[in-house]
Amino acid sequence: MSASRSAWKLDPWDDGEATSPYFVVDVFTDTPLEGNQLGVFPDAGRFSSEQMQRLAREMNFSETVFILPAEGDGDVRVRIFTTRQELPFAGHPTLGCAFVVGSALGRDIVRLETGLGVIPVELERDSGRIVFGRMQQVIPSWRP
Repeated sequence: MSASRSAWKLDPWDDGEATSPYFVVDVFTDTPLEGNQLGVFPDAGRFSSEQMQRLAREMNFSETVFILPAEGDGDVRVRIFTTRQELPFAGHPTLGCAFVVGSALGRDIVRLETGLGVIPVELERDSGRIVFGRMQQVIPSWRP
C-alpha cells in the first residue's frame, strides 16, 4: 500500500509550508542539555496565536518563544507561551531569546518587544560566543 504525503495530513496547516526551524536553548548553563530548556522559533510570522499555543504544548517545555518582526522600538517582537497560556514576560525565555537574536544579528545589545514593553538585554561574549546576558525589566505589578 502506498500513500502520498497529502493522504497523511493530520492537520489543516500541515502542508510543508508550516515546517519551521527552531532552537532548543539551555538557559543558565554552559553545558548542553542542562539548565532551563527553552524552545525558540526564530521566524514565527506565519503562525497564528492558536498555532503558537499548540506548538508550545507540543514542545512541552516550561516556555516557548516565538520571534516576530518588531512593531516599535525593538529589534524583534517576542511572544512567550507556556503549555497552557501566553505570558507577557518571563525571565529565562527573555534571556534565552536574547542569545538567539544577538547571535543572529551580531549585536551585543538587543531590544526585545515583550508584553511588558521593550526589554534591553546586554550580552557579553567570550571568544565571540555569547556567554552572559544582563537585562533591565519593568517591575511587574502583582494581582491575585
